[in-house]
Parts: sequence; C-alpha cells; structure tokens
Amino acid sequence: MAGLCFTEQVRGQNSLGQGNVEMAHEALGRLAEMLRCTVCGAEGLLVSQGVIRCRCGRLIPVRGFLIDMMDEEQCRVTMTFGQAAMRWKPLVAVYNGLWRHMTFPFATWIPFSTEQEIILGYHGFCPQYRLLDIACGPGTYTRRYAEAIGSEGIVVGVDASGEMLEQAAQVAARKALHTMWLIKADASKIPFRDNMFDGVNCTGALHLFDHIDPVLERIHAVLKPQGVFTLMTFCKSRSSTVNKVAELLGIHLVDRVKLEESLCKAGLTIRDVRSSRRMLLVCAHK
Repeated sequence: MAGLCFTEQVRGQNSLGQGNVEMAHEALGRLAEMLRCTVCGAEGLLVSQGVIRCRCGRLIPVRGFLIDMMDEEQCRVTMTFGQAAMRWKPLVAVYNGLWRHMTFPFATWIPFSTEQEIILGYHGFCPQYRLLDIACGPGTYTRRYAEAIGSEGIVVGVDASGEMLEQAAQVAARKALHTMWLIKADASKIPFRDNMFDGVNCTGALHLFDHIDPVLERIHAVLKPQGVFTLMTFCKSRSSTVNKVAELLGIHLVDRVKLEESLCKAGLTIRDVRSSRRMLLVCAHK
C-alpha cells in the first residue's frame, strides 16, 4: 500500500463510502495541524500526496489510519520484558479478548465493563472533543472514545507497539471510525503541540514505563486548561517478593503516594481516586 494515496488506502481497507472517505481525509488534516515534528520541533504539519510533511523535509508515512512517527533512535531503545511482551504476536492476538477482559479483572476484582464505565464517565464528551489515548494497545479504549464523540471531534491512540497499532487500525477501518487515528510514537515524546486535547487517557500501561515523570509532564503540556487526565495502573503489593518479580519482568508497580506526588509535580490536580485490590483509578485535571 506504500504507493497509494491516503484516499485509496482507506477505500482498499474497507467499504467506506465517498462521504466517509472525505470526512476521514478532513480529520487527518485537522490531526496534522495538531502535530509537532519530533525532529525539528516545527508545529502544524501538512498532508500532501498521502503523507504528512514537515518544513524540515521530513516525510511521515500514513497507512490507512496509522501514522508512524517513531524515529530511528527511539526504535533502538532496549525494551524490558513487559514492553517486549506488548509486541509479541500471540499476546497481541488475544489482548482485547482473553487478556484485557479476563486477566485484568482477575487482578482487580471488578469487571472490565465497570472499569470502562468509570473511566469514560470522567470525560465530558462534546461534539468537538479531542482525546489522546496513551499506550492505547489494540484500541481497547480508543474505539469506545471514538464511538462516543461527535464527527467534529478526534481521538488519537499513541503506542510504541506497531503490532498493537495494526490491530487498532484494522478496527478503525472495519468500523469506519474516521475520527479514530493511531500514531506510533514514544509516550515520553508525545508529538503534539501544547494545549491540544480536552482529555488524555492512559489505562493499563503506566506501570510499564521506565520513568513516569517525563510522560506526565508531556500529558500536562498537551492538555488544554481544565483538561481531564484519566489513568488506571497497578499498585505495589505488600509482598516484597511480588514487587521484586514484577520489577524483573519490567513491571514497575506504583507507590500510590509517589504517584500522587508525581501528578502534583507535573501540574495535575487529582479530583478522584478509586482502588480495588491492586488496581488504582485516577482522574486529574490540568
């Protein structure tokens, strides 16, 4: 599909009608204007001939609903076991069904549907709502957000795993979700201009980041004033053995007090906190 323009790509992936293809193209244009080049820092990029272009000469490929903004340096970063697992195809294949809907509730003692209801309830959706879903995986939440907002809004899922994003892009194409876009990028270097999003979400992933402070700082930067940030992560166990094993696997179970301090340091004010077993749900505002 590399030689096809964007319009031909989305037509080739699904049965989008001409009207939906045009809306998808318009949404891509709005998204490009929100971007910041991770090479030169230029803001407000342009869509031309099926790619996103920057003034520095960088060409960012667009394949259907997936945009690759991961630079070579980021691709060479050594991954932990937990991060590498998110690119393991057998896990990618069952993540949305078996893994996310069954394994997580076993660890949290609440149904996944309840978790989603709480998280989505924190966001005050409107027709122009802009939402960023960090570490979106195969689009578990991204799709729900895209279905909830109006045609003038936009939902962007960001993840470093191309394998996960491919699945999410297939969902966007199959369901004709022209407001749902996926970007391959580093969460600590979110490639957007400041004050772009009404809401940011990060569920089931904060404990996989080696350093959360740079991620929270970028989240604060891209949120609009009074913007909403929601997260779900896992707390440390009372068992030091469990914590040590988790660390060996690259899973950094969070200390609740330290997390609250990091949110405050990043300029995010906590509005609500809910916990169930090892799970922690947080809603904060800029």
